[in-house]
Amino acid sequence: MLVNIRRVPFIPSSWENIQTIVELANPKLSEKIADLGSGDGRIVVEFARRGFEAHGYEIDEDLIIESEAKILNQGLDDLAFIHWKSYWEEDLSPYDIITIYGMSSIMGKLEEKLRNELVKGSRVVSNIFLFPNWKPKSEKNNAYLYVVE
Repeated sequence: MLVNIRRVPFIPSSWENIQTIVELANPKLSEKIADLGSGDGRIVVEFARRGFEAHGYEIDEDLIIESEAKILNQGLDDLAFIHWKSYWEEDLSPYDIITIYGMSSIMGKLEEKLRNELVKGSRVVSNIFLFPNWKPKSEKNNAYLYVVE
């Protein structure tokens, strides 16, 4: 899939939004989570703090360094992983839960990618931005839960 990758501004999720994202995702201990465009790693770290394996995909080297420092400082390097890669080029099928704080301009292409790669029952939590064709199963504090059917 050829996607025009542009750097988007880093806008950190608030503590309240992170709590809402984790709540809506409702992870089980055996599930793997991926945060797309993981920024400074705060969502990856929060899932890992709760005992879940969490992966972040980020292309900004400075944010990766910040993320990895947080992970090491909290002793979460056995559960939290940051990948210096574009999620557009990754197969996301190993993940049960995807989180994204995207921009409206990418949500259509991302919806198509996730529909093609995720298995039935996988969950996607989007902070702020809606997918154009999927209907959210629930919403709280401007975070939207989608379930792949």
